[in-house]
Amino acid sequence: MVDQAKIYNEKTGRWEKTQITPNADMVKAGRSTLLDPKGYGTSYETKVLASHNQGNTLDAYAQAGKAAHSLDDVRKGYDMQGYEVSDLPPKVAADLSVIRDVHAGKLDPAGADAKLKSLEYEGGLPELMEKVSGQFEALKWARKA
Repeated sequence: MVDQAKIYNEKTGRWEKTQITPNADMVKAGRSTLLDPKGYGTSYETKVLASHNQGNTLDAYAQAGKAAHSLDDVRKGYDMQGYEVSDLPPKVAADLSVIRDVHAGKLDPAGADAKLKSLEYEGGLPELMEKVSGQFEALKWARKA
C-alpha cells in the first residue's frame, strides 16, 4: 500500500525517493497480486473498528463501503490475471448488501446495525468486517488456473 519507494536513477547514479503506483491500484488493474492480503484486509477492519468505537457509525459504514468496493475490485483484478478466485461465501456476499445499502442511502447506520443483528451478527459491523477481512486474506491461496 506504500506509494513511495527508492528507485535507482541510472543517469545520476543515485537512489532517489519517487512516487510509484500503489500496489493496490496495480492489483485492481489486473497487473499484480496483493503483497500482504491479510494486512490489506486488516487495515480496513481496523479503520472500521476505530470509527465504530469512537461512535462515528456513519464513518464506520463509509470505511466498510470502501472495503466492500475494494474487495470487488481486487477479486476482479485477480480474475483478469487468470487466478482461480472462489466465490464469496453466500452469507458474506448477501450480508455485504447491508453495507452497500448504507452507501446508496437506502439504510441509515442505525437501521443497518439492526439488520446486521437480525442476520446473526451480534457484534454488528465489526463482526461482519472480520468476515470481509478474511476474504482478502483468502486471496493468498489463489492460484492460476
